[in-house]
Amino acid sequence: MFPLPELPLVPKLQRFFEPEQARTFMMVFGIALLAQWFIPWSGPAWSWDMFGATLWPLIAGIGFVVLTFVPGLAQNLPPNLLFVIVAGVGAVGTFWSFATAGGPFFWGWGFGTIGVATTCAGCFLWARNGYQQLYWTLVLSGLIALVLGLLIPMGGGLPLVRIFTSIGDPFPHIVARIFGTIFALGYIFLIVLVVMNVFLKKEEADQEQVARHGTLMFVAALALPLVYGLIGFTIFATMLHFVLVGGIFMWLLIWGMVCVFEAKARGENLFSFG
Repeated sequence: MFPLPELPLVPKLQRFFEPEQARTFMMVFGIALLAQWFIPWSGPAWSWDMFGATLWPLIAGIGFVVLTFVPGLAQNLPPNLLFVIVAGVGAVGTFWSFATAGGPFFWGWGFGTIGVATTCAGCFLWARNGYQQLYWTLVLSGLIALVLGLLIPMGGGLPLVRIFTSIGDPFPHIVARIFGTIFALGYIFLIVLVVMNVFLKKEEADQEQVARHGTLMFVAALALPLVYGLIGFTIFATMLHFVLVGGIFMWLLIWGMVCVFEAKARGENLFSFG
């Protein structure tokens, strides 16, 4: 078993769905989504394309803040409806990434974002409840999405090729591009580790290691662009937008999927409002 560092479970999923947890997400993430909208973007001047890319985060942030701070709104919502709103915002935000495909990291846009979220959700469920065919299928679906993120051109050339060809960009971004290539190759290696130590081992996979794989994949998906932005300082603001928005929506989608599948295992349906 390839040794991975011990990291806290991300997202924090020690308990089954609780309305108070959802309200906390709305407050914290709502403020963060609104705050990031006012961070100046680096690179090209503001455009309508940029507005389209940030429209859903703006709507989600306003909605969360209103539900959180208007007395009695969130508290009076039925728990299942509250869950659907919070998890649904994450799901829509993740699929919204298709509208902004073409970012510097194949795992951060389009199929890649969905792949990270689905793989992590499968790993977290697996780590909590042991191996099940359903969790194995979730991990398989996420891995397929990550591979599609490498092979399907979205907003530019073939992502697998762009990993290497972007190194030739003019200085001063060239150093950041070199590190970006190293990061991308490292993330591909992490995907290979998930395949070898989780997906292929099935019942023999160690639950603690499964949790570490899922956690490391989630953390790396957000930490690497942040480091990339720090190296190429002029693009740091753009990477900060990616980390905040991508991290929030992936967190909510993973949390939502874990809650849905655990509820199903207990004979409950979180989408039932009767």
